[in-house]
Amino acid sequence: MNRTKLTPLGRLAALVLILTLGAIAGAAGVSATRPHAQAWRCISVRPGETLWDLAGRSPDGDRREAIYEIEKENGLTGGAPQAGSAIWVPNEGDQTGLLEADSASCPSTS
Repeated sequence: MNRTKLTPLGRLAALVLILTLGAIAGAAGVSATRPHAQAWRCISVRPGETLWDLAGRSPDGDRREAIYEIEKENGLTGGAPQAGSAIWVPNEGDQTGLLEADSASCPSTS
C-alpha cells in the first residue's frame, strides 16, 4: 500500500491552517462566554477626560450612578483616571468619540 507523504512545506501549511482555525474558534468561544464584554467597553482615557464626561454618555441621565458603577467596575478610589489609562465603561448610550482600547489592558473583572 502506498502512503501519501506531505512535503515539509505541506506540513507547515497544514500546521498554520490548524493553528489559525484553533485561534478563530478560541476567540469566538471567549467572546461568547464573556457577557462582561457585551455590557462594558474597554476604552483609553484621553487627556482632559473625566469620569463626569464619560458618565454623561449614559442613557439613564444620572451621572452620579454611572460614575459609581465605573469606579466600582475598575476598582477606582476617587480622582479621575490618568490620561492613557484603560478603563471599563458601560457599553450603552452615546459611544461616539470614545477611544477603544484592548480589553487585555483594562483592569481585571470579577
